[in-house]
Amino acid sequence: MKLLSLLLLTWALAICQADEPDCKNHKQAGHDSFACVCTTGAPCPAIETPAKTATGVVTLYQSGRDGARLRKSTLHFGKQPEGDGKVGAEQLHVKVNQDVKHQEVFGFGGAFTDSTGINIRKAGDKLGDQILRDYFSKDGIEYSVGRIPIGGSDFSTRPYELDDGGEDKTLAKFNLTSEDLDDKSWNSMRYSAETTRDFVAKTLGPELEASGWGPDKLKLMVLDHNLDLVKEWVRVIFADKTAAK
Repeated sequence: MKLLSLLLLTWALAICQADEPDCKNHKQAGHDSFACVCTTGAPCPAIETPAKTATGVVTLYQSGRDGARLRKSTLHFGKQPEGDGKVGAEQLHVKVNQDVKHQEVFGFGGAFTDSTGINIRKAGDKLGDQILRDYFSKDGIEYSVGRIPIGGSDFSTRPYELDDGGEDKTLAKFNLTSEDLDDKSWNSMRYSAETTRDFVAKTLGPELEASGWGPDKLKLMVLDHNLDLVKEWVRVIFADKTAAK
């Protein structure tokens, strides 16, 4: 078994703040947080692409309540000082077992809800394009995944679905809404772990497979929500062989 041992000693750590500009132009956004104010006339600075550092050097980007916007600093890990060899409580040991893999991280991203579409559209073409670049481009934070809700969500201006108006077994009234076409947007359907399991196993899964998008070609994600619900959803959904595949 390969083990990678890392010894971090806070007394051997030097932090050097770089001369990166902070988010000076910002406003309070409530809950003791702030929002950067970026306009077409005064855009926020571009985010530099992180470069590979030398051994023992880590580059850190931080944003904080003081107005810092991805402030860059450099961490240097030094050697243990000479002396009696004793190490205090500042020491931290991290052991990584490289032979055990639990899951794959295939990207980071966000959701294109109604509120996202509405606000980007209000910003105008030029600033809206810059917002998307700040998230998804090489000059931004390089998001690589986007979630598009089906129907309305808790970030919509009204509750709606794609087949409003009562029972419609033939889906004759199924259609996109103005929000889908203009903003793109989820009204929370209040799915539980059990209803999600049944939907995947009995409806969505079979339809995807019939369309040529089976488990060999498509990874299906569920529960884009809070961490405290994960264990229960995993237990319920993976206990069903059809939904789990």
